[in-house]
Amino acid sequence: MPREYHNRLGKYGISPNRVKELEAFCQQYDEKKEKLNNLYTASFVAPEVSVMGGTSGNPTENKALLALKWQEDIDLIDRCIAQVCSVDVGLIEKLTESVTKRLGYGKLGVVPCGRNYFNLCKRRFFILLDEMKK
Repeated sequence: MPREYHNRLGKYGISPNRVKELEAFCQQYDEKKEKLNNLYTASFVAPEVSVMGGTSGNPTENKALLALKWQEDIDLIDRCIAQVCSVDVGLIEKLTESVTKRLGYGKLGVVPCGRNYFNLCKRRFFILLDEMKK
């Protein structure tokens, strides 16, 4: 099991429950990317029928709203990682893999920096993500 960062972020005003929330948000990254890619594949959707006061909806509009929300979430994670790793471009891929799959430094293979610096970047990422999601 990867190391928990709940205690390390407490001194930055991020509660353990908020850290869990941010981690869960990041773990949905690959799922949202896959859903976004599959959203507009050819599929038949029966037209909505309003019977006895039921609400009808526009399937195309609903798909577009879903796509927009998922894309915003993906972009938020990507922006935070890019901002944290602005100088170390090689670190972007490893940090993305770490925060989206809950992998620790030792499970990432070859990382272009030391463990302490990597964990510092990871903490900075969660601090920035917390600020941007408020």
